[in-house]
Amino acid sequence: AAAYRPHRRPKLTEDNVRAIRSTHAGVNGRTAKQLATDYGVHFRTIEKIRSGETWEGDEYQEFLRTKELRALPAG
Repeated sequence: AAAYRPHRRPKLTEDNVRAIRSTHAGVNGRTAKQLATDYGVHFRTIEKIRSGETWEGDEYQEFLRTKELRALPAG
């Protein structure tokens, strides 16, 4: 079992998260596994950041607000 670390510093900064969100898997993009290796995190962490499931910084709150606005019906 993993050791309990109540005060672990996050491995990713808001700048890291912005960079991860700006990359997309595809022809010229990086896969979640490639980015996970670069940043020292699990690939699911990268997938969750890209999909908006995780990350609670100020930029994340703005991301959620914009996502909610896009989801509103036009008109």
